[in-house]
Amino acid sequence: MRVLITGGYGFIGSHVADFFFKEGHHIFIIDNLSSGSTSNIKFKHKSYLIDTNDKRCDEVFKANNFDVIVHCASLPDIVKSVENPLADSKSDFLGITNMLNLTTKHKISKFVLISSTSVYGNPANLPAREDDVPDPVSISGTSKLTTELYCRKWSELYNLSTVILRVSNAYGPRQKINSENSIISELLDKVINSQDLTVNAASGQTRDFIYVEDIAQAVFKATELGLQGLYNLSSGVETSIDSVVELIKNSSPVKGVVKYNSQKSGIEHFFADNKKIKRELDWVPLYSVEEGIRKTFSWQVSNPINKSSKITKKKNVQGFFSKTIMPYIENFTVFSLIIVGSLFFKDNISDKLPLFLSMYILFIGIVYGTRQSIICVILSCSFYIYNQVSMGREPISMVYDSGTIFQISLFILIGLAVGYTIDKKENRIHEKINEIELLQTKYDFLSGIYNDTRIVKDQLYSQIVSSEDSFGKVFNLIKQLDSLSPDEVYYSAIHVIESVMKSKKVSLYIISGNGCCLRLMTKSNTEDFILPNSIMLDENNSINDVIVNKTMYTNNTLDSSMPLMIAPVINGKHVVAIIAIYEADFDNITLYYKNLFLGAVELISESISKAIKYENLMTEKKYIDDTSIMKSEYFAELLKIKLDAKSNLNTDFVLLEINAHNATLIETSHILINILREYDFVGMIDNQIFILLSNTSAKQSQKVIERLADTGFEIVSNGAIAYD
Repeated sequence: MRVLITGGYGFIGSHVADFFFKEGHHIFIIDNLSSGSTSNIKFKHKSYLIDTNDKRCDEVFKANNFDVIVHCASLPDIVKSVENPLADSKSDFLGITNMLNLTTKHKISKFVLISSTSVYGNPANLPAREDDVPDPVSISGTSKLTTELYCRKWSELYNLSTVILRVSNAYGPRQKINSENSIISELLDKVINSQDLTVNAASGQTRDFIYVEDIAQAVFKATELGLQGLYNLSSGVETSIDSVVELIKNSSPVKGVVKYNSQKSGIEHFFADNKKIKRELDWVPLYSVEEGIRKTFSWQVSNPINKSSKITKKKNVQGFFSKTIMPYIENFTVFSLIIVGSLFFKDNISDKLPLFLSMYILFIGIVYGTRQSIICVILSCSFYIYNQVSMGREPISMVYDSGTIFQISLFILIGLAVGYTIDKKENRIHEKINEIELLQTKYDFLSGIYNDTRIVKDQLYSQIVSSEDSFGKVFNLIKQLDSLSPDEVYYSAIHVIESVMKSKKVSLYIISGNGCCLRLMTKSNTEDFILPNSIMLDENNSINDVIVNKTMYTNNTLDSSMPLMIAPVINGKHVVAIIAIYEADFDNITLYYKNLFLGAVELISESISKAIKYENLMTEKKYIDDTSIMKSEYFAELLKIKLDAKSNLNTDFVLLEINAHNATLIETSHILINILREYDFVGMIDNQIFILLSNTSAKQSQKVIERLADTGFEIVSNGAIAYD
């Protein structure tokens, strides 16, 4: 099963993904990483790092033939939902509508919504039941209730199979601190960091805590068993926060406990009734709060929740230092070197000081841009004026000195020009980098979609070709018919129908030239399968209707004298043959089986029609002039085909060698036409005349032998070569 989990890198979503993967299913994840982390998933899967309301989700659905959608994506932080209700609405409303729309558009059979018991608010009666009227007290709960309404409406309008699971206070490994319902994770984190336990709740407050692995198991079973409707997914046990603190204190040393009241949720007491899901899903929560706390604590010790944030802060500090502080340090370092050089080599470089300062401005400007080049200009101008004054010049005189003004102007011009040029260049580089990153992101996304599409295509092709009753298999079988001779086509056609329809009793009848009867060309190789060699159409109304109306016949009355199904072989506007099935397993007698038979016959009709047409065209070439006697090479080929049919399909025939005495071939042909049937053959082998009686046993051939004797023909060796 191909399972798409939105928010699959999050707390609950990652555990749901784990459970489905362990059960052998293929996992796909859509997540924008607003709250989840790719490190939560360790197994092989396919991910799309986009929002659930992104237009590109349609490409994801097109590329993958999903069987189930598990919608876990939402804004999990109750504080953020209050501070930024727009983000909460975008995540919940637009995300759920997009996912539901794509689910119906791509005809996916199952949709699971992970909701929350926060929709109940602060219920007057406990435990909260599914038929209670929701009254959320938080924006988060209101959003969850709205997504439920969307889900229900989609189920009504589009007949979509949906299940809504209202999860109570979930806890366990991978839960983020300061997210909604993260009380246990927060307390355990403080224990690990040797901090006082701060309980943000009034004394005596209760909650319904459920371990995350119990949630994952319930989601899986709800999908496997086809659960539909609304269910509380809870432990069904009211647990006080004070008792949670005591359990933590009993399991590990605690520095201290600090309590203060919080208006964070406005809910004093809560637990939900889970009898409905326990009864209909045969599910019970396996982990007690004590055991769940122990497992969560063990995980948090091995995976410090704040570890990643510390690394991030360290990287941010390093980045700030290298990008912001370091340019100033390097700028002042270079300027300091110029000052030191001018003091130690005053006599040698005093005349060249403007050149050194210009180079300094140019160098720093090229490396760091306008901000640092302006600082260089200020420092250079100041040091240049200081140097002039130290050489005995009056400051006021420099105001009127064109050389000094020119030099200062040159410093400013160099600084501004170089800084502006470098900044413009850097901006263009950043723009191009952003464009490249955007294009790379699009390329990676489309490349992933393409690869997924190819994988699904290959899988579907493999399924089509390998499926026992698929048209892919029929196609592979009938491709072999194109290169066969007419008689081989007839025998192979029987094999195709036997293979596809899983029936051991199949026949092929060809319509005679005068159109009044059917002659048996071949049938299945089954011992007790005996059929008439010819059928008069005016004596069988059902078969005649198949030919006249070009429609399929189904033996709905279970008439023992008729086949189970008959399908016409149509060439252009005319029926040239019929294929009949006489026996099939009872479980296969379905509308699908009927359509499969009709489709299979349509696929092989062209080959049979070509074989019949080829036989008609080859009549003159096969037969001796002005006779119905086949030439030696064609009769030998026909005999070989009959032998193969006898070996593979147990098709009876009799070969008679006759002596016509002094009669010519033309005279012999005219006499035999009146004695033999339309589907019997006369041919030459080594200048001897042979008669091939099709679909005839040795016993049945005796009447023919008697008629031949009455007309003056002699049967060589006083008998027949029978192949039955």
